Amino acid sequence: MTDTSQITRPAPGAGAIPSAPMPPFYIGALLLAIASLTVIANAAVAPSIPGLSDAFKTTPHVNTLAALVITLPSLGIVLTAGLGGWLCDRFGRRPVMLWALLLYGIAGASSFAAQSLGQVLVGRLLLGIGIGGTMTATMAMIGDRYQGLARARLFSIQPAVMSGSGLAMILIGGFLGELGWRYPFLIYAVALALLPLAYVHLPEIERPQVQASASKAPFSVRPFMIVGVSAFLAMVTYYMLPTRLPFLLRDLGVSAPSAAGIVIGAGNLTMIGMSLAYTRFGTRFGPYTIYAMIFAATGLGYALIALAPSWPLVVLGAALSGAGYGWLFPVNNIILMERASEEVRGRAAGFHTTSIFLGQFLSPVISGPIADHSSTAAAFGWFAAASAVVAAVFLGLKLQRGR
Repeated sequence: MTDTSQITRPAPGAGAIPSAPMPPFYIGALLLAIASLTVIANAAVAPSIPGLSDAFKTTPHVNTLAALVITLPSLGIVLTAGLGGWLCDRFGRRPVMLWALLLYGIAGASSFAAQSLGQVLVGRLLLGIGIGGTMTATMAMIGDRYQGLARARLFSIQPAVMSGSGLAMILIGGFLGELGWRYPFLIYAVALALLPLAYVHLPEIERPQVQASASKAPFSVRPFMIVGVSAFLAMVTYYMLPTRLPFLLRDLGVSAPSAAGIVIGAGNLTMIGMSLAYTRFGTRFGPYTIYAMIFAATGLGYALIALAPSWPLVVLGAALSGAGYGWLFPVNNIILMERASEEVRGRAAGFHTTSIFLGQFLSPVISGPIADHSSTAAAFGWFAAASAVVAAVFLGLKLQRGR
C-alpha cells in the first residue's frame, strides 16, 4: 500500500493520457453534479420515513421495510454495478451514463404515485440500477479526463459537493416531508434535467484499441481490496444515521421530519469541511492511518448519540461522525484510479460501487434486530463499539507496516 501523498501524483500504468488537455470547468461541474445524484438518492427521503411507515402501518414488519426504502437502491446497485462497469469498459462510458440518468429520474419519481409499500420498494430497486450506472460511469469518466494532481483535487472536491448536495436535499426533503411523505420523491426528477446536459457536454473519449480488448482484459479485485473493505465497513456504520436516526429522535420526543434533516445535515456539513481539507492535510497520512481516524471519529460520534438525552447532543454526535467520512472517498478514489489501468477502470469503479452499496444495504439488516430487541440508542452504542474495534485494527496495521 503506497502512501497517499505519492498517489496524488501520476503513477505509471494508471492509464493516464499524457496529451489530454485539462477539461473546462463546466465539465468537472457537470460530472460532480451527476455524482451527487448518489447521495441525493437516499438523503432526500430519509426525514419522511416515519411518515411513510405510518401510511402503511398495516404492512407486516413495516418499520424494517420502511428503513429498506432508504437502502433498497443499494441492492439494485450491488446486483448490477459490476455489469455496469463491464459495459463501461466494453461499449463506452457515455451510453451507460445516459441510460442510467433516464432510469434514475423515472424510477425515483415513480414512488410519488405509489399506492402500496411494495410499489415504493420496486421503484427504489430500479432507482438503484440507475445509481449504479451513473456512479460507475462518472468515476470512469473522471479517471479518463483528469490526471495526477488535477484528478486528486477533483476527487477531494467530490465528497464536499456530494455532501453539500445531500445537505440541501435533506433539508428540502425534510420540509417537503411536512407536506406529506410522497413529496420528497419528486426531487429525483432532477436527473432528467441533467440528461440533456450530459448528452451534449460529455462525449465519449475515443479509445478504439482499449474498447476492443476491454471485455477480454483480466481483472482482479486483489489490488483494490483495501478500498473495498474500507468502503463496505464505513457504509454499514454510516447508514445508521439516515435509517435509524429518525426513530431515535422520535424516542426523544422530537418527531418533526425537519429535525432529522438538520441532524443528518450536521454530519454532511462537517464532511464537507474535511473533504475540502484533504489535499492539504490528508495526503500527509498513509491509508491505514486515515481509515483508523475515520472509524475512531465514527465511534466517538455514535457513542455520544447513544448516550444523548436531548436533540442538541445528537446533532453534535452526528457532526463528529461526519467529520471522519470526509476523507473516505478521496483516499479510496485516488487509490482506485491510480491503480486501475484504462482497460479495467470501469470494472474497478464497479467493484468500489458494489462495496459501498452492499454496506448500505446491509446496514439496516444488521441494525434492525439490535434496535428491535433493545432500543435504537443501544444499536448506536453497539455500532460505536464496533467502529472502535475497526479503528484499532487499522491502527495496528499501520504500526505493523509503518504507513
